[in-house]
Amino acid sequence: MNVDIKQQILAYEDGHFILATLLRVLARREHCRSELFNKLTGRQYAEELIRLALRYCEQEGWLDEQRFAEIYARKRVDLV
Repeated sequence: MNVDIKQQILAYEDGHFILATLLRVLARREHCRSELFNKLTGRQYAEELIRLALRYCEQEGWLDEQRFAEIYARKRVDLV
């Protein structure tokens, strides 16, 4: 299934670019899906391409809402 999604992403002219962008951004720190969606929308990627790319990242384990929430909560507690 992941191969099919990746092929759909790469069928877009910007497919390679969006995956490279996501990997670069996610390598720095965890992000939630909505943060990434907003970042990518601002870069003028097609909305369908963004949704496919985010789904692919979730399936690959690169994007995980639960992991993001846990890290975010820990950081907030450490600030108190």
